Amino acid sequence: MSDPTRFLNVDLDLQGDEPLAPLVAALEGAAFSLHDETGDGSFRATLELSADPSDALAGIRGFIAAVKALPASARAMWDRLASRRLDVGMQAGGGPAFRAELPTSVLAELARLELSLAITIYAAAGEERPDAPLGQG
Repeated sequence: MSDPTRFLNVDLDLQGDEPLAPLVAALEGAAFSLHDETGDGSFRATLELSADPSDALAGIRGFIAAVKALPASARAMWDRLASRRLDVGMQAGGGPAFRAELPTSVLAELARLELSLAITIYAAAGEERPDAPLGQG
């Protein structure tokens, strides 16, 4: 029998039209940078929390707290970003259904911070599947 479906991590993906280094630096301590790149006049960064969250909700709440704690100059930079996304990573497995629920209070916080939410489910070991739009496949 294969391993059960499980939570992996939460990434914060940022995109803007100015260098993101000051914002990434302001988030240090709570999070660390996985990638910080420039291309086609756009700046992108991906961060993970410094402490591994126990589940998706803890990871999402950790990033919400980090953003709410930003100093004014970094928060102004946050507000100018073109895109802010939390990406919850899950590893598919066997066994019973897996459920993760976000309370409406957390959804409201995401909306206030203009943070979109993505869920990436990685194929179970030994399986490959191309990306499919939500609701297809």
